Amino acid sequence: AEMEDQVARYRDLAQVSADRHWYTNEDLTLTQIDSISKQAWLRTDVVVGGTVQEFLTVAGGDPRLADFVEQLESKRSFRNLVFRRALPGERPQSARVSGRPVYDKKGRFQGYRGTVNDVTAEVEQRQSALRAQIRLNEAIETMPAAFMLFDADDRLVLWNTQALDVFRSARAHFTAGASYFQI
Repeated sequence: AEMEDQVARYRDLAQVSADRHWYTNEDLTLTQIDSISKQAWLRTDVVVGGTVQEFLTVAGGDPRLADFVEQLESKRSFRNLVFRRALPGERPQSARVSGRPVYDKKGRFQGYRGTVNDVTAEVEQRQSALRAQIRLNEAIETMPAAFMLFDADDRLVLWNTQALDVFRSARAHFTAGASYFQI
């Protein structure tokens, strides 16, 4: 009964830890991909039986893939590597991948076990926030007058070049977080 409880606990943790679990053999051939959620980031019919390198070549386009392949070939653990892929005819997607090498009792490399999570929405939200920040900065910079934005604690948050020109003597104090009275 205790062993069944422990197995159930590990199964529960596995189900909440990732969208999919993946496994390779010693040649880095993907041997199994368990679908934990209904996320379709990784189509098992396309990748099982191929090497990780072949899949990454298909995913293509991400400059970090070469470093990832080098980590795999060096049999090192890795956590939370985020990759973006854009297959023809599909919406670009992002995934967070983690994995660790597996060795037998004699220390021989057996392959990898890992997780993959679809983080497309998170990546798109960060990109959207960055674009909004850039637009805000550009709008503030194009204002014809000096502009300074302070937070509720009277700490400087944003300013434009015109503010630096108007308050030349206080220019050294124009840093994020500086108090209104320091400037």
